[in-house]
Amino acid sequence: MIAAFILVNVAPGFTGDIEAAHKAAHAVPGVKTVHFLLGPIDAIVYVEVKDMQALADTIRALHAVPGVGATDTRLVLPI
Repeated sequence: MIAAFILVNVAPGFTGDIEAAHKAAHAVPGVKTVHFLLGPIDAIVYVEVKDMQALADTIRALHAVPGVGATDTRLVLPI
């Protein structure tokens, strides 16, 4: 299993429904939690997937969520 935190920035000028974006992000396969933040990062998404291909698919699906601009993925080290 691969775990990762995906840092999300909302697309500039997004004026859509943030609650709908939250629900849409939760619907992406592999997504476990979605938290909106104050500061330079707008949201953090925790995912658990079976392999790197599934992680790539999850990231691609998150980019399709209305309002998602840029993402920055951080893999969790299995210590």
